[in-house]
Amino acid sequence: AEKGLIWALLHDTGAAILALATLELSDLEELTTAPILQTARSLTDWPTDSIPMALRERLDDKELQLVTTIANQGAAPAPANEWARALKRLSYEREKATLQSEINRLQETDAVKHTHEIDELWKRKKDLLHQIETLST
Repeated sequence: AEKGLIWALLHDTGAAILALATLELSDLEELTTAPILQTARSLTDWPTDSIPMALRERLDDKELQLVTTIANQGAAPAPANEWARALKRLSYEREKATLQSEINRLQETDAVKHTHEIDELWKRKKDLLHQIETLST
């Protein structure tokens, strides 16, 4: 998903910038391309036609090599907004797993003592599940 969004930044910049605007910084956490996507997010106020060059100028050699490799691919497998939705869904999935781990930890220590905390975590998890379902439709 992240590579598709990078491809779009270079070939369909307007759509990619709109898609990036739907993402939070937390959506980019743990992605190997997070520094590239964060740099791209910092350029959203720039004229669209100047973003690909400005992005390349701000990357280190390793990041630039990856971006160049992605840019040389023939076409994006899907529109930029679909990649953004996939990244958002992955972020929600990571958060859901974190919540479940915390629920498990509290249940193992003393479920009765932590009933209120567990209930709150379950509510947050339920909200996340709803958001994931919404993104999947």
